[in-house]
Amino acid sequence: MPVADVVYRSRGADGLVAARAFVERLVSEEYDAVVAQVLRNEIAAIASDFDAARDALLTAERDGRIVGVLLVTRDLADPVTARFNWLIVDGSERNSGVGRELLFRGIEACRERRLLVLRARSFAGSPAGPHLYWLYGFRVVDLVPVPVGEGTRESILFEKRLSAPALSSEP
Repeated sequence: MPVADVVYRSRGADGLVAARAFVERLVSEEYDAVVAQVLRNEIAAIASDFDAARDALLTAERDGRIVGVLLVTRDLADPVTARFNWLIVDGSERNSGVGRELLFRGIEACRERRLLVLRARSFAGSPAGPHLYWLYGFRVVDLVPVPVGEGTRESILFEKRLSAPALSSEP
C-alpha cells in the first residue's frame, strides 16, 4: 500500500541528476569513506549507461523532495534480464513502506517490459535491502566478496524469475 503524501514517479533522464545526487548523499552519510567512494564510482558508471528507453528510474517524493529511488537497468548481455540498482530510502522514511512500494513498482515495470530474470545485490550488512528482496520472492544465488579498500565486504546476489507471459490464443 502506498504511503500517504508520497508521490511515486517513473522518471526519464530528466530525473537522473537529482536521483544520483540523492543516492550519493545517502551513501556518503551511511558508509565509511572507503566504501562510499567505491559505491560513488559504481553509481557514476551506472548513471553514464542510463537509457530511458531501456531502463526504469523510479522515485518516491514527499513535498517535491526525493525520499527514495530505484533504478532498474536492462542487462545488455542478456535481454530478458534486469538489474535492480540504487534501491535506497532516506532514513526518515524507512520502515514506512516506501522501499516496498518502489520494489513492487520496479517488478511491475519488468513485467510490462517482459523481463523474466530480475537480479539485485545488497551488502550483507544492510538490514533493509536483503529483507525487502526476500519479501518479494528474490532468492540468494551467490555471496561475493567485494574489494573495498584493503579488505572486502560480502555482497549478496539475489535473483527472481518471473513467469513468461501467456501466449494469446486469439488469431
